[in-house]
Amino acid sequence: MTTTHSDVQTKEVHGYVLPTRPRPAGSLLVVPTREATNMGLHRRTGEVAQRLGERFLLLAECQQQFLGELRSGLRALEGAVVEDARIRLQASVRSAIAVLDWCDTLQADLLAEAQRAARGWQPIDLGEACREAATGVEGNGIAVLVSGQTAQPWWGDAGRLAVAIQAGLSVVAERTGGQGTIQVEVGGTSAQANVRIAGTGEPGEQVDSASVRAFRNAVERLGATVVPDALGPGGAGLILELPGSTN
Repeated sequence: MTTTHSDVQTKEVHGYVLPTRPRPAGSLLVVPTREATNMGLHRRTGEVAQRLGERFLLLAECQQQFLGELRSGLRALEGAVVEDARIRLQASVRSAIAVLDWCDTLQADLLAEAQRAARGWQPIDLGEACREAATGVEGNGIAVLVSGQTAQPWWGDAGRLAVAIQAGLSVVAERTGGQGTIQVEVGGTSAQANVRIAGTGEPGEQVDSASVRAFRNAVERLGATVVPDALGPGGAGLILELPGSTN
């Protein structure tokens, strides 16, 4: 007995197999590049930091007002206590004021960090940020070595920092013709940090003007400055001086 499967059919016209229905244009899938994905991630992170910063800023300003009122009340109490208990009560009040002095110090730190976060800044581990940025330019024989660190995180715009570092790496790579290793060194302090980008290859003159322009634009948007490293303007290195956290 021969079994036929009538549910499986091939549509043919004079030997031509009809193609499947084409996918509508609206369903075209576009895969984002790694750079676009990273930029989207940095942008979302900055937005989260800004929302948190606005909340912290409100709380810090309220706390500052409450601490001021508490201090005024304690000082008024110190002058109003009865004479027979004055020494004992004054000692207690002074102890409370000493605690408030510590609160003032913490309050100043909280207020400063809240103001930074409200601007869309976030505390950034510069060494880790440089390593992440390096993944976008490594390959084709280019290797990037990252070293150094600051004692405290640097506050700033993560997305703009990543673009500036990647643009600097690209310029140095072109300066050395893609030869040798690129060294990235993090230095300075959290308040005034810097990133040195230098190539071990022989420096040349062939640098695409578009790459230089992109680097300058990225540095300007970050609010940083660029100076030559110890080898001078003719070398294959530069120092990216990051804006201070109080800027």
